[in-house]
Amino acid sequence: MDKENKALANNEMVSVARRITTLEMKELNERQRAEHAHKMYEQMRSSLRQVEERNLELESKFAEVRGPRVQ
Repeated sequence: MDKENKALANNEMVSVARRITTLEMKELNERQRAEHAHKMYEQMRSSLRQVEERNLELESKFAEVRGPRVQ
């Protein structure tokens, strides 16, 4: 009976270890996904900033070009 209890306890430990490993892998995967999403968000934000700056430059140039002709 003692050997059966040890075997059962060992099987339970192996099962718990597998579950912990699975949860750790899922956590790592989720963390990597979150980091990737954050990186993509920052890239999009940077691109938007650049487009807005370029738009302001173009509006300014357009106003310069158009201005003298109207007067």
